[in-house]
Amino acid sequence: MIDPPCCQDHTRDCRIAEARSIPELVAAVQGPGEEPRDLAEELGQLQARLAAEQAARIAAERSAFDTKAELKKKDRWLVRVAAENAELQKRLQASEDQRITSDNQIAAQQGGVEAHDEILAKTTARLKQADELLQSQAKKI
Repeated sequence: MIDPPCCQDHTRDCRIAEARSIPELVAAVQGPGEEPRDLAEELGQLQARLAAEQAARIAAERSAFDTKAELKKKDRWLVRVAAENAELQKRLQASEDQRITSDNQIAAQQGGVEAHDEILAKTTARLKQADELLQSQAKKI
């Protein structure tokens, strides 16, 4: 016989005292609304839940690792593209500077051409005058 516990519930105390086996003792200790628990089944369920949670954690870690690797890859790509963009900006600026220099040279040469055109026009006019003068003198002679 098992020593009765020191509880205030006399009926329960009597059931515990009268218990002759472990299942009877479990039934006596549990309250009237409680059903006996199958600890082996509960342990199996908890272990299955733990395994599922661990698998989910591992999957999340792998996903995070893959995401981090993808971010690093995109970051390297972004750095490379930024460097390429900077190089293209430099080349574009150099091209623009060269265009401005060429435009200035063309404008300067255009001014020279205009001056030469003016000299040519004056020279042509003088030659024409000289021809006319020669023709008029040739008629007089």
